[in-house]
Amino acid sequence: MSVPSRRLLATTLAAACVLAACKEPAPPIDFTPLPAANVTIYANAGPSMQAPTEMSGAQRAVAITGGGRCNLERIDLATIGTKPAPVSKAAGVTFTGWIVDPDTKTVPAKAHLRFVDTSGSARVWMAPIAARRPRADVRALLGGDAAYAASGYVADLDLATLPDGAYRVYVVFVRGDALVACDNGRAITLGP
Repeated sequence: MSVPSRRLLATTLAAACVLAACKEPAPPIDFTPLPAANVTIYANAGPSMQAPTEMSGAQRAVAITGGGRCNLERIDLATIGTKPAPVSKAAGVTFTGWIVDPDTKTVPAKAHLRFVDTSGSARVWMAPIAARRPRADVRALLGGDAAYAASGYVADLDLATLPDGAYRVYVVFVRGDALVACDNGRAITLGP
């Protein structure tokens, strides 16, 4: 390869790295198996449904790093896996799972779900989650530490305002002054 070709390749790679830094973090996938018999399923709360809010460009520009341990386990009563889960926006939807921050040995006090439109529109929505639900199975899975006893979360959401399409869904929590994304590879396809 000639010297000019090597310089062009190096410049192209450097530009790609800079552009990649402007996107959401790469998902750290954590498919921790949980014993189904020990998982508490939270019922849909109905009237307390919240609609996700679209994030502004300034909100999306805030630096976010990967970390934590989490699992988005269920949409309503159905287990969600590695394939996009079909979700109807005709009725409210309950997302449940768990989240811990092993770096601080805590359950994050502030967290939300992010819905990233994967059609290329760069649109992102967020919805708060109610954390601190009892999860004895997660506590046992993570070594029995009492700090993880209430690591469950639930989000009762009305997705009617989101456009039909495909979304990557993951948890973001606050650690000090930083935002941390915990992504275990979940996705939905939203339609009528």
